[in-house]
Amino acid sequence: MSLLQIIKMELGPIGTNAYLLWEDGCYDAVLIDAPPDCHDTVQPILDKESLVLREIWLTHGHWDHIAGASKMVNDQIILIGHREDQALFENPSLMSTFAMPGINLEPISITKWVADGDILNLFGRKVTVYHCPGHCPGNIIFWIEEEQKCF
Repeated sequence: MSLLQIIKMELGPIGTNAYLLWEDGCYDAVLIDAPPDCHDTVQPILDKESLVLREIWLTHGHWDHIAGASKMVNDQIILIGHREDQALFENPSLMSTFAMPGINLEPISITKWVADGDILNLFGRKVTVYHCPGHCPGNIIFWIEEEQKCF
């Protein structure tokens, strides 16, 4: 297995964390969270590294973690989230009073719902999904035991 590359970015108007992951020598990439205007930062990295974005994993449905997803998704990208935040993903205007003025909040369609204990595959690495409601009803974390990384 090749080295896992992780780029941490603080994006959007309030510096929301997002992470771009890929494996050395491979072409697929995963984005964890998609803050507003993340496309402007993420796409140049994808181009420079000759990567193709395959999945976006959303830790929860707040506007500052999802507002950039609508510009990043296409028919080939899997969009992962927890069903408890479905209303926030599909009707982000629910958060308009909490969002920064002028932020475009487009609905997004989750293509793969995950739940507590689900296992994802990250370039051959096992990723366990943990549901941790509180900040949002659908808050989840992604634990990559092999790498000792938690998002």
